[in-house]
Amino acid sequence: HCLTATWMVSTSRMTASARELLETLSWFSGEPMPRDLIENARLKDGSALLARAELVQFHFLDPAHNVDGDIMHGMVMQITRESLSQQRIPEVRYGARQVLHEQVDRCTREASHDATIERSSWDMLLPHVLAFLRRLEGTFDAENCEGIESATVRWLFRSGRWSVADALLASIS
Repeated sequence: HCLTATWMVSTSRMTASARELLETLSWFSGEPMPRDLIENARLKDGSALLARAELVQFHFLDPAHNVDGDIMHGMVMQITRESLSQQRIPEVRYGARQVLHEQVDRCTREASHDATIERSSWDMLLPHVLAFLRRLEGTFDAENCEGIESATVRWLFRSGRWSVADALLASIS
């Protein structure tokens, strides 16, 4: 497949931090990702800012229009996840959980200061939380979701999105 071959060549030329960020972001949604979610990611080998710039240079991330975020094409996400060895999946999944957990904490802290910021932050973050939780494929447990699901469910109820909150709660139980 041409896209897979292009992906392989491009990732072979990337730094370790850019590959790590690519693998982490592949667990999220194809919706615009909040820029601060990407730029605040803690990477083992380098700066998330530089890794983001590299992913943009390789066209694996594209700046979103009208929002402060980036978009990763669904096929890039799928190829990236499928390229992971079985041994690497738990480590990468844990890294994605950490990134989401820190962003959920930031959104929760913002809520205490400004409800408008909270709504826009959560609106951008929610598709990524839900995509991550869906992609856990039966490994939905406390280790993978600690702190993410409870804050998300609380926000969904507060914002009147009861059906989404109920579905999320049903998947947790």
